[in-house]
Amino acid sequence: MDAFFAKPIGLDALKKKVIEVLSETERRIKTVVKSQVLEGAPSAKLLFLLEVLPNEQDRLTPYFRECFTDMNRCGGHYEVDFAYSINESLQKLMSFKPDVVLINFDSLYQIPCGQLASRIVESPYRPKEVIVYGLNLEASDKQAM
Repeated sequence: MDAFFAKPIGLDALKKKVIEVLSETERRIKTVVKSQVLEGAPSAKLLFLLEVLPNEQDRLTPYFRECFTDMNRCGGHYEVDFAYSINESLQKLMSFKPDVVLINFDSLYQIPCGQLASRIVESPYRPKEVIVYGLNLEASDKQAM
């Protein structure tokens, strides 16, 4: 695990950590493959793991999609997908093949966070990075949602 955030955390801190983790990965790749030059903004496939109760409106999915697909807001080229259960997350590891999995433990009600993180890390389709975070939205973020 490359990142752990104590509560509260703002979206800016989460975005910075994703970019930092991806930059470190790109630097490691550069040292292995010296003939290939990696330039420009970071790019990656991001899989967000959330849980939405049946009586709840899902506000995080559209918000994260907007934040991480707008290069002006996030500073990179990201393809994003979402999973809402352990089984769905394991299926997305196989089919979507994310580089980074982001688990929002604040949104997990019935899914044990530790069990979910363990299953992802132990999966044969393990992503390059797993980030478990809690989210404390800043006033501007709350207003945007």
